[in-house]
This record gives sequence, C-alpha cells and structure tokens, in this order.
Amino acid sequence: MNKKYIFLGIGLSIVLIAGVFVANQQVVQPLLDDRMIEDVVGASIVVEEYDFAFKYPSGVEGFALIEPPVATTSQSLKKAYLMFEYSRYIKYQSAEAGSQTPPAVSVFVFALPEKTAAETGSRSERLLQWINENPQYTSFNKKVGETTEVEIDGASAIKYSTAGFFNQDFHIVSYSGNAYVFANQYEDVDDTNVAMYNDLINSVTFY
Repeated sequence: MNKKYIFLGIGLSIVLIAGVFVANQQVVQPLLDDRMIEDVVGASIVVEEYDFAFKYPSGVEGFALIEPPVATTSQSLKKAYLMFEYSRYIKYQSAEAGSQTPPAVSVFVFALPEKTAAETGSRSERLLQWINENPQYTSFNKKVGETTEVEIDGASAIKYSTAGFFNQDFHIVSYSGNAYVFANQYEDVDDTNVAMYNDLINSVTFY
C-alpha cells in the first residue's frame, strides 16, 4: 500500500501520517490479525471534546472508519472521520496508485469564526454564509436543487445536495461554536452508503 492521500469530493484532502500508517493500523492490520468483527455491529463514536456522538455499522460486512490526524496548526478543521464500505476500501488499498477513492461517508468539525458586534443575522443565516464562503469544505458551488433547513437532535441543520464525479448529500450544523459537516458520496440512490448515511444522521446526538 502506498496511498498517501484520501481525496474527497467535498474539495478537502486528508493527509494520512506516513501514508500507510493510519489506514494500516486502523483497518488492514486488524483484518490480517483476525481481529476484525465479521458481523455488522453498531459502533458508537462519542466525541466529548466537541460535544457530539454518532453511530455507524462497523465490521467486515459493514464500514471501515478512519480517523485521520488533523494538523495542530489548522485554524479551521478540528476533527475528521471517514467511513468506507469495508470491502471497497480493502480493494482500494490493494489497487494501483492513482486508483479512484471509493465513495465515503464523512464527518468533519470546523471551528466557526466568532460573531462580531456588527453581525445581526441569525445562527442559520451566519451558517449559510460560512457554507457559501467555504466551498473548499462544502462544495456549495456545486449545489443542485433546493437548500432546506432541518433539525438534527434539536439542532438546526442546512441540508442540500451536489453533483459531480460522485453525487453528495450534506447536512451542516452550527453548534457550540463549530460547524459539523456530515457528507455522503454515492453513485446511485440504491448504494449502501445512502441508507447508512441516513441512519448515521438519525443517530447524531449533541450534548
């Protein structure tokens, strides 16, 4: 394996330490050591530092989760989780360099700029402004269809979709001074990622 980057359609690239290390330690080596759960098991990810949690289907028949390291110098990105259908991710890791990364379900936490005294917009309006001003994180410049406001565990979220190499669905929440970006990439509405992403969104809890 010599993959050094995971490129996401949201315009963000996550750098893995030493390329191989993170993916190998979190996904491939446990499989080789026969430590991976073969059945699909609901795994809870509780992120106390950023006051939220979510669940995803873990296991060889489910999804592989990777938590890439975030640069300590980053002023914006604070946390990242990438989830791939397990079989497709293992196949990708053994493919030739330059192979297309499989579609991912992703969770990112970004620090939002503090509200200034001159700003009078609502939280939703300020979040939408951040989304619009940061297409490198949100792909908002590729939006198709309507933008709607929904609730995730009582918190207001901006929901929209984009079109590109992969179709993408986004739910972005402003909470506790951060933007929580939930994103799903898929090729077809019947893809496994779609149902998994919907279940993940329904599992999100804010503290």
